[in-house]
Amino acid sequence: VSPSPVKQYAQAKAIPIYQPQSLRKDETAMAILRDLAPDLIVVAAYGQILSPEILAVPTHFCVNIHASLLPKYRGASPINAAIIAGEAETGVTLMRMDAGLDTGNVISRAVVPITARDTAATLTGKLAEAGAGLILMALPLLEAGVLQFVKQNDDEATYAGLIKKEACKIDFARPAREVCRFIRGLSDKPAAFTFLDGKRLKVYFAEEADVPVGGGAVSGEGLGVVCCDGRGVVLTDVSVEGGKRLSGRDFLNGYKWELRLG
Repeated sequence: VSPSPVKQYAQAKAIPIYQPQSLRKDETAMAILRDLAPDLIVVAAYGQILSPEILAVPTHFCVNIHASLLPKYRGASPINAAIIAGEAETGVTLMRMDAGLDTGNVISRAVVPITARDTAATLTGKLAEAGAGLILMALPLLEAGVLQFVKQNDDEATYAGLIKKEACKIDFARPAREVCRFIRGLSDKPAAFTFLDGKRLKVYFAEEADVPVGGGAVSGEGLGVVCCDGRGVVLTDVSVEGGKRLSGRDFLNGYKWELRLG
């Protein structure tokens, strides 16, 4: 376990850090939060719904930096869902928190394009930058008392629930384009997987092949699989159970067995 960049920065600047397992069950943490008497609470990728007691703590309110263009993709996995669905763009929404799941009034949004090579990891970085920009622009407006809010249209809401490990198995019976999006949408974590000679093979990136693949590889770049639409998928970034992450080419060079994916 290693500290996050936020914690590293706080430690370097001697800023106090509190890491309760749960604000709902830890009365000591709640007491600390009340004693801090914050003007504003900012939440980013926290993973827990704040109780009404917490929402009432700050002088102003709690604000969430959510990685989608709300009300689309409310929930725990908006970045993964946007890539898997084949969206051309997503974004970040700055939202005043209420008791619901990402249902609060919108303060501002930033649109971020999704490229053909974006993974959940690369897109997370882009959205983090956009979210930081939104909160920095909002704070002076809040201080000046001119911050505005727009109610979400609940009729347009969609949800992206928590992704469980068993849901990350690759279905090669899907079209090649969908398979590649699925892999990119789960990379780097929790990572899509298949099985190779009985061992779990995690796949972090894949590309469509121009022609159906055969013989287990395409141009030596990685393992090749033919999908239901007759197009090939080349697995170009993988790690086998118990092994390190390798390029598809290096993986092929190091493993000389009959390849049976399933």
